[in-house]
Amino acid sequence: MDLRKGILECGKIKIFENELMKNHTTFRIGGPAKHFLEVEDITSLKKLLSFLRREGINFFLLGAGSNLLVSDYPIEDTVIIKLGNAFKKINIKDTEYENNVIVEVGARYTLPSLSKEMYNYELSGAEFCIAIPGTLGGGLIMNAGAHGSELKDITEGVYCLTKDGEEIYLSNEEARFSYRNSGLSNFIVTGAKLKLKKSDKKFIKAKMEENLSYRANTQPKGFSAGSIFKNPPGTKAWKLIMDVGLSGYRIGDVMFSEKHANFIINLGNGKAQDVMELINLAKEKVKKEFDIELELEIKLLGKF
Repeated sequence: MDLRKGILECGKIKIFENELMKNHTTFRIGGPAKHFLEVEDITSLKKLLSFLRREGINFFLLGAGSNLLVSDYPIEDTVIIKLGNAFKKINIKDTEYENNVIVEVGARYTLPSLSKEMYNYELSGAEFCIAIPGTLGGGLIMNAGAHGSELKDITEGVYCLTKDGEEIYLSNEEARFSYRNSGLSNFIVTGAKLKLKKSDKKFIKAKMEENLSYRANTQPKGFSAGSIFKNPPGTKAWKLIMDVGLSGYRIGDVMFSEKHANFIINLGNGKAQDVMELINLAKEKVKKEFDIELELEIKLLGKF
């Protein structure tokens, strides 16, 4: 089978060979992907998914790479798919119901950009998104949240493709949102229908600025993937990591942040294997000290 030929026959798809994944993640870590694709429209995506399924080829849908640790080793057995600009659109419906304005948003739209654009339209509800790096598609899959709000709170429904390329729409209930999780992991999210409320721009701007200020005061700068672990019930992961003495602990060129211990910072030349050593060390110490199992919030891609 000529994989390159088969992919190109699926439609408007750009192929990048041996693309360094560190250039596509906020961690700035990751080895080369043998097959890195950018798919320009939904028709091509549907054909591609059908082709990959038929040929038994694994794939990974990449968003902004903001919640992801990619292995240092080459990714050879998984095709990396990134959505093109056709998935970066906003459509604001004229009709309102139950005091909500319905907004359709493509999966590639970044959450900070979504927050800013809703401000321009005087729509409130997405202010918390200003402080969340990542795309709407990836954010929906993990039910991203900040400042007491989550994407589930403003989501009416989600547009998806099955892994066979069939278009489906899932309601908020059918998406099965939970804390930093959802029932969307087996689907390809292409967009969502959000419900927002008309509001005063001054109020919206003040909330966005408050969220950005909080982020700047509590989260470290530098290359990271955000929070490494989910917060266990009744406590905070950063506090557990700090209490076992790992705040500021360094292996190679990566370290647990002293400002927020649930962040691992890449100081410039970090390696995925060193990040995994820190992760495993924290899990081991927290389990021994507090009998609590830390659960990863970030996703892993490749061989570890």
